[in-house]
Amino acid sequence: MGGNAKHMPHIWEHLDCTFADVFSLLEGLTAGTITAVEKFDGINIHFRVDSLGVVHFSRNDSERKMGGITFLEMLTKYQTHPARKTIIEGSRAIDEHFSSVWWPFGFSGQNWLNSEIIYMHRPQLLKYDKNAVVLHEVVTYLPDGKKLTNIDLQEGMEKVTSGVPLVTSTGFPWHTLAPQPVILTPQQGDGFLTAAITRLRQCLESCHLTDQSTLREFLRESLLRGMISELAIGSARQKQLANRIAGFEAPTLVSIKKGLSPGLAKKVSEMGQAKNRDKIQRKAMKPIVNTISAFGVQRLSTACSTLVEEPQREIQRLVDEIIDCRTRIDEASDHDALPRRQLFEELISEYESLGGCPTAIEGIAFKWNDKVTKLTGLFATLNQALGVDRYGRGQIGPTPQNVENFSLVEWFGLV
Repeated sequence: MGGNAKHMPHIWEHLDCTFADVFSLLEGLTAGTITAVEKFDGINIHFRVDSLGVVHFSRNDSERKMGGITFLEMLTKYQTHPARKTIIEGSRAIDEHFSSVWWPFGFSGQNWLNSEIIYMHRPQLLKYDKNAVVLHEVVTYLPDGKKLTNIDLQEGMEKVTSGVPLVTSTGFPWHTLAPQPVILTPQQGDGFLTAAITRLRQCLESCHLTDQSTLREFLRESLLRGMISELAIGSARQKQLANRIAGFEAPTLVSIKKGLSPGLAKKVSEMGQAKNRDKIQRKAMKPIVNTISAFGVQRLSTACSTLVEEPQREIQRLVDEIIDCRTRIDEASDHDALPRRQLFEELISEYESLGGCPTAIEGIAFKWNDKVTKLTGLFATLNQALGVDRYGRGQIGPTPQNVENFSLVEWFGLV
């Protein structure tokens, strides 16, 4: 989601859950007993309506703390944003719809609608067939910044949506949708659940852990057996560093580095700093990440977005896009050509190893361990791979385009 909604965790990011918990969840997802809604490939935005019927928007904490900004202010603030068209047209639809309907969430300024803007004319990875504002939940922000979800308020989302699309002043039809349920048809007998559990048990056995061990414990053991084992800092410091990265009680990073050579101290810092923690954790959790991603590919194979009219056509479009991206990257001859090609092939190889078949849905979201959690299968990896061509990554620039046949301005969504 991003923005005010912050990061929605994957299953493997619930570090304090046990492997037994994960097995139970995967079984429920396979049997179709988990209540899930669609996760959309859009842009997150929060909004509220005041007592005068004026809509206030927020895409970050600073905007929310000041009470939000009006649509006219949005026009000015986001006029040069790369996703300007999506943000502005979606905000316009919200402003024109919600300024004229009953607002059942009170006027204290604390209750906001967490929503997603889907603009078919500026698609991200998935190309939807309708413009939509999808409501996720009503969120209450307390004065101290804490966020609550009031169950009683959620029913109001159905009351403010409309079955008839709104045509905005710029001529675009927009649907307002409540959370969209995804019916998970039972898929027992297909073998992918057994394969996932078998691979997870292999991870446990390799680290001498049990079903009651937590993902955090696996993370620590994986760090000790992997990247930290390569640091010549002694076993005691290795354990301290692993504990620190995994979130267990541990000395400060300064204490762990004390007395080390400058070269070793730098490596310990790079590995232990908070800003690098997510990257290091994900690398150490790779066997779990890949196992659950491969499971997600199969689980989502029978699902389709409510905003995609012809799923097979969209899947074929994505397959064709992979081919087109590879052609553009292979034919490029700029100074970033080689590292771009290597990064693209690395990501595509990972995509193919996990199943290599896109779906006409980004993923699903469901409540687990008291948190809204997502299952997206191949989506993130494919999005990263195609993004290398479109946006570049890090120091690698995007693939140069043929300006005679292609508009860079259009490509980056600047108009």
